[in-house]
Amino acid sequence: MKQLGHWFQYLLFLIASALLYLLPFRLVQWIGARLSEFFYSILGFRKSITLENLRYAFPDESEENLDRIAKEAFRNVGSTLAELLWFPRMSVEMMRTMIVFEDEQLIRECHRKGTGFILLTAHFGNWELISPAVMACMGIPVSALYKQQSNRFIDRAIERRRSRFGNTLVPLGPAVREIVRTLQEGHAILLAGDQSAPKESIWLDFFGRSIPVFQGPAVLSLKTGAPLLLAFMIREGNGMFRLICREVRGSDLSYSEEASVELTRRHLKETENMIRRYPEQWMWMHRRWKHAVGGVSLEVET
Repeated sequence: MKQLGHWFQYLLFLIASALLYLLPFRLVQWIGARLSEFFYSILGFRKSITLENLRYAFPDESEENLDRIAKEAFRNVGSTLAELLWFPRMSVEMMRTMIVFEDEQLIRECHRKGTGFILLTAHFGNWELISPAVMACMGIPVSALYKQQSNRFIDRAIERRRSRFGNTLVPLGPAVREIVRTLQEGHAILLAGDQSAPKESIWLDFFGRSIPVFQGPAVLSLKTGAPLLLAFMIREGNGMFRLICREVRGSDLSYSEEASVELTRRHLKETENMIRRYPEQWMWMHRRWKHAVGGVSLEVET
């Protein structure tokens, strides 16, 4: 019965993909945004979770403004998923015309060091575009960590889309050896660091509440000497994007438990700063604070 359900889901996936293939990119973005807004406004999908998260993060904002941010956040996720389905039609030339690489020089300098480097992102803007854009437009090999789907048919289809431009994928799990090998070859790894971590992880402040945070990116950076870059593919409107990268300072740290906590604190703070600048582009509907306890808000740099 489960196998039959997976086949049915895969059939719907193929139908949706085929329909989107026939449409221009801008219309695909619009359809994804409108469908997600329907799920939020009409069906109320994760609406209460989204608004609760926003109230904690922005206690001084009006309900009207929080509802606006929530709707725009749903639109962003919907557009991102629709764009992923459309990936087979995307070309390198198209990416070069619609993406501005604001910090291309920084990325190339990190690549020239030969130590490999870590691109740490969040479910922000179109996070799916980062790996193929760096690989296809800059010629820098990228291995992206990803969580496998329970439906293996859909998982394979998504994997083909994500690796369409030559970037490789590494499933989450026992992937440390593969990650270290990739860095030793001077390549980049991409991972999202904004998901909820187990309670056994280190606890740090994020939007005024203490949460468990994955320490892996900081440990990898300090142990291997690979620079740690925060990467965000910002949605600019009119079908355009801007890739922003910021190096998280770690040159003053040597590997230790305390140093890895400090480097994690730094990249978490910068991630919060970016979300505060573009709140409508982050995935507020996930349960990022499900283990949260009271805390002190991170200082926001201006």
